[in-house]
Parts: sequence; C-alpha cells; structure tokens
Amino acid sequence: DDAFDSFPFSLHSMYNGPQHMGPVLPLWREDTGWRSCMVGPIYDDMRVASDVFGGPFGVFLRQYEKLCEGWQAGLATLQAAYEGRTLTEGDRMLLRCAEVAYLHFASARNHLLYIRERDSDTCEELIRREEALALREAELMAEDPTIGFEATNHYFYTRTDLFEKVLCCRYLLGDL
Repeated sequence: DDAFDSFPFSLHSMYNGPQHMGPVLPLWREDTGWRSCMVGPIYDDMRVASDVFGGPFGVFLRQYEKLCEGWQAGLATLQAAYEGRTLTEGDRMLLRCAEVAYLHFASARNHLLYIRERDSDTCEELIRREEALALREAELMAEDPTIGFEATNHYFYTRTDLFEKVLCCRYLLGDL
C-alpha cells in the first residue's frame, strides 16, 4: 500500500486518467484531438487528468513511474509470501486483484510514454508491452469475470475489449 502514496490523485485524474481503463485503452498513431469524458474512453487526452500536476510529462508521469516501481515490488513480495502454499480462492483473488491493479498502473505509465514518444523510433517496445499487458489481463479475467465489472455500467470492459487492444497493437506494429 506504500506505492499508493505515489498515485497522482485528483478528481480529474480519477475519472479521466489513463489508469481508468488500463490495458483496454487503445493507442492511436496520431493525436485524435478528442476530449476524455468521465464515464467512457479518455482517448489520448491527458490534459484533463494531468494539468493539475504540471502536464502529462511532468510530475504526472513521474508519479506513475514511482507507483509502478513500488507496486511491482509489493506484488513480488506478495507472490513470494504465497509461494509453495496451497491457495484458497480468497488467496487467488487477492493475487489476481493485486496484479490487475499493477497492469492498470503500468498501462497508464506506458500510455503516457507512448503519447510523448509516438513520433519516435522507441514506440515499438511500448506497443509490445501494452499488447502483453492486455493479454495477461485477459488471462486473469478468464479466471475471474468480475475483473472489468463496474456496477453503474454493468461491464466497463470485457475480454473482447482486451483482445481489441491486442489487435490495435498489432496494427500499429504493422502485423495486420
């Protein structure tokens, strides 16, 4: 939970930040110019979420980097604590939820980096990481269909949305 100290919290970032949709959030080759909205896609609009932090590539991105580093360390500690033990369903759910949270934070960081670097040659690795995150979350969702559930929308995203992200990544890489 120490990693949460680094979460770039504001009301705007909660609903309009890249973690909102995690690995489902598509990548676009060029700036769409579309504005994010509270319940729905944020597209590639980081202004609403990041302005209070000094812009998408200032403090906002650094906070996601710190959050991911801390969460990944905590996740490794949690996984090690359960290694070799017979897991209950509650144990498996805790491990899945912790990993899904990491996938959302890591995808948010990747999305910010992608927007900053989408015109450079360094994007291929970011796109491949995003594809891997979407596939991993789809695996976890197959084990627990409550992942992606949000009560007011019934299903905020589904495994199909994650597979659509994979197709998006492969298209950007020229694999389709």
